[in-house]
Amino acid sequence: MVCLAGVAQAAGREPYGLKYELRPGLQIITFHTQQGQVRVTLPDPIIAGQAFSAAVEGIQQGASTDNSYYSLEFRQEHVVVKDRALRTIAPEHAGMVPLVLKDPRKNEVAEFALVISNRDTGPRSATGAWKGDKFRAPDVIETTAAVPLLGPFDGDSATTAFKLGGVACEVITEVPGKAMAQCQDYRGAPTVKAGPAHYEITKGTAKAEGETRAVAIKLTGVPKELANGKFVKMRLEVSGLAGIQRDAEIKIENFTPTLITIDRDPPINYFPHNLEHFFIHPKDVKADGTYVTERSLMGIQHGDPIEMAANLVIPTTPHEAVEQILRSPRKDLSKFPGVEHRAALAPFGDEMFPLVAEFLTDGELAWSAEDVLFQDKAKAAPLVLAAIPKMSGQPLDLALGAYLYWAEQDAAFPFRRELHDAAQTVLETRGPSVAAMQALGALGTEADIPVLDKVYREQVAAAAENKGNDVIRNAAEASLARLGSAEHIENIKTALRREVKTPADANVFMPAARNAAFAGREEFVPLLCGHLKDPGWWYGDYGVYPAAGAAGAINAIRHSKMSPGELEAVCGKQ
Repeated sequence: MVCLAGVAQAAGREPYGLKYELRPGLQIITFHTQQGQVRVTLPDPIIAGQAFSAAVEGIQQGASTDNSYYSLEFRQEHVVVKDRALRTIAPEHAGMVPLVLKDPRKNEVAEFALVISNRDTGPRSATGAWKGDKFRAPDVIETTAAVPLLGPFDGDSATTAFKLGGVACEVITEVPGKAMAQCQDYRGAPTVKAGPAHYEITKGTAKAEGETRAVAIKLTGVPKELANGKFVKMRLEVSGLAGIQRDAEIKIENFTPTLITIDRDPPINYFPHNLEHFFIHPKDVKADGTYVTERSLMGIQHGDPIEMAANLVIPTTPHEAVEQILRSPRKDLSKFPGVEHRAALAPFGDEMFPLVAEFLTDGELAWSAEDVLFQDKAKAAPLVLAAIPKMSGQPLDLALGAYLYWAEQDAAFPFRRELHDAAQTVLETRGPSVAAMQALGALGTEADIPVLDKVYREQVAAAAENKGNDVIRNAAEASLARLGSAEHIENIKTALRREVKTPADANVFMPAARNAAFAGREEFVPLLCGHLKDPGWWYGDYGVYPAAGAAGAINAIRHSKMSPGELEAVCGKQ
């Protein structure tokens, strides 16, 4: 949930307050007028060209006059608040569309700009509806949250009904493929008890029924405010879990990160944080069907109100289902996480690959996505290589490194051009990257020398001001030498000719040895041979050993694994 509150007054309008909230699958707009509140609950997101239904509610306050005759205007649609529903079709093109609130005299009272998303560029969690023609509810739901309903819905809630545990619920939103039903009033009092529950879905003349399990989530101990550096325990209790057959995912979110933070809680989290996902395992549920845990909250500064929420995570699209699998912890420590995740994703077949690839640019789940995709690097290659220009950090380096290794080991590697172009795009649009430069050095031509030389010159200039990055500069030089740049070949030779007598000498030689190894040029071997007897220096568990660096570089250039005796024989012939 994200809340934005404020007060506005445009020309000719009375003052009004506005609150915007995001909940799973929903966006809620509350207009605070002099006659009370008008709340509009819409699907999130709204996709261009799709039919959708939204709920409208007038809430009286004190002695205010009736606001049920206020109306809402969305494009050409006009609905009166008392009708409780807005059913329409989103515009064909993405953009911002005003939702206007008017009083009974048709005067404009308030306005909110709704975001309309393209199907292709909108939030990924909204795309890729579940296949199948059966209406169903998830096998686990939350008593106080809106219930997602899946199936061949058409976006018109007028023909949809839902009952849970015999209680008639209000269908508050509907889009093609999904509806959301509210089984409680807005004051938070649940009308459905925790535990097993029978449900019925009606859509026109079609009817479906089944069993689900409702869980209740209770968050207590959240203070109104908390002073800087002070700690307090927050308690989370989940009930209705008896008999669950699979893990239940819970999301805890802090909406006031300037006031408090959730303290670290290994092994769930090792650092303070504001968003936490964790899984309740069936074996951790008590006999009475409850699960209880605590988290420490740490104060940052005075202020109120502090807002926290805990919710059950219910996947409603293939994207969300894949996300939940990638987040899930290991169950069998004898298997790598990617192996377990791949097995869990098996029901998706080959459709798994594009779904998992959507997470390659996710800062949190990119590692897990790569673990899965790299189990079949050939099938994943087009997707991974297309995502590389938008990736960052270590997942980017891992992706480039994995495919570069394949390219260097296999002369028939079929994606050389794609890998080269992805690396080039990274350097041109994202800035220096060691892995990208190595890919250009290994797969490129003389045409790539200018872009690499530009990086090298920038790092040399930065070093003059004590701002350079030696790792970036050395990677650029090694790649340039591999492509045949005479200047950079000579730079490496100069460093290799240096006699190593001190640790400072070794710190010059070792990067040059690594550069020579990557450049792979035979002309470096005689110079490297001169260092096989160099001394080394050790500082506890860390040290510098030039002789080993020289031996490793010679083996890399010769594509061999020579013994010390074999190295001496080779070098004796130089």
